[in-house]
Amino acid sequence: MRVMVCGDMVVCGNMVVGGDMVVCGNMVVGGDMVVGGDMVVCGNMVVGGDMVVCGNMVVCGDMVYVFGKARNFLFVSLPL
Repeated sequence: MRVMVCGDMVVCGNMVVGGDMVVCGNMVVGGDMVVGGDMVVCGNMVVGGDMVVCGNMVVCGDMVYVFGKARNFLFVSLPL
């Protein structure tokens, strides 16, 4: 498991990482974060609830973010 932080990382809940996590900005988590794959953040991520990552899919509240490559990602917003 690798955790690489290039900025500031603040976790206010529980964080479980099962893969690689790369943060190039600021990451603030106000709930629980579970990562089952790889997570790449190139900007600022603010989570006010629970965040579950399985592979390259990020679920944040009622929003779903599907990422491709870090430099060329697809943004999808879907209600759960």
